[in-house]
Amino acid sequence: MDQNGGKQLSPWKVPSRISLKRIRHKINSDLSTQTLSSSTIIEKNSQKQNIKR
Repeated sequence: MDQNGGKQLSPWKVPSRISLKRIRHKINSDLSTQTLSSSTIIEKNSQKQNIKR
């Protein structure tokens, strides 16, 4: 029983690692998009300030 339980647990560890990588990749992609959007907003604001001058 114990050996079978160990064998059943081992396959579950692999998908969990893959899911963690997917979650991390998704978080990283979300962060990168947020930084890109914020940088574009800053550029637009700086352009507006230049126009006002």
